[in-house]
Amino acid sequence: MLNFSRDEIIDRLLKLDLDADLLFEEEPNHFDIYLVGGGALILQSFIPRSTHNIDTINVKNNSLSELMEKYDINANSNAYLDCFANDYQSRAVKLNLGTKVIDYYTLSLEDVVISKIAAGREKDIEDINNKNVVKAINWELLGQLANTVREGMISDRQISEFNHFYQDFLRVNKK
Repeated sequence: MLNFSRDEIIDRLLKLDLDADLLFEEEPNHFDIYLVGGGALILQSFIPRSTHNIDTINVKNNSLSELMEKYDINANSNAYLDCFANDYQSRAVKLNLGTKVIDYYTLSLEDVVISKIAAGREKDIEDINNKNVVKAINWELLGQLANTVREGMISDRQISEFNHFYQDFLRVNKK
């Protein structure tokens, strides 16, 4: 299993941009890619660990998605879109990497935290309990996003699990 440090993630993003520039030189060739999960936290320097996967959401070009696989960048995270507020793009943070055809963004810290609470996996909870993450959170925005994501959940079980993880996160971290 591969592990990607911050520098290795950036290297893969830059190589993907170069390949995309060649592949799409005859087509309109500008793309926005939104990075999520641990990779987003690593790129924003909130957590110091490496990651096993580089996840993105809402990649709309099939050829680009296929090219992303070459760099072990997951374009198939759309199944988790219900873990994000619909307007996540308005809070996304652009990564200034000097790319040609792809603009890379990480979701805002608060969007990533809410998505990790919604996922509820042990590694996700460990990531968001990191002191660098907790110290940087805009708690008012986090509460707004929690309400928005909760409203979009379909099952009572999903809502109950989200509420449990969210309240536990607040209890442990909000001072």
